[in-house]
Amino acid sequence: IYFLYQQYQNDNGQTCYAPIGFIPVYLYYAYPDKKRPRISRMLFLLPYQRRSHGRCLLTAIYNDLRKDFRIQDITGIEVFSIRKFNGNFF
Repeated sequence: IYFLYQQYQNDNGQTCYAPIGFIPVYLYYAYPDKKRPRISRMLFLLPYQRRSHGRCLLTAIYNDLRKDFRIQDITGIEVFSIRKFNGNFF
């Protein structure tokens, strides 16, 4: 699981971290000795949505996975959205 955090200083001057979102990556077997990572979903907290955090984290994940010579390919994610309508989610 890849996490994205915001680093900030609290009133006491201590460094703190607040979660922004995460992207889980599952590694599947690919014949004969390779791996096939699957990026299953992206979840970012509402105040941080539509601010390019997802794109930046997804780019970092792709760059990290490309470094591993055992990676055969990277499978995509399912795209969905939750919309709010009259106070109810559908």
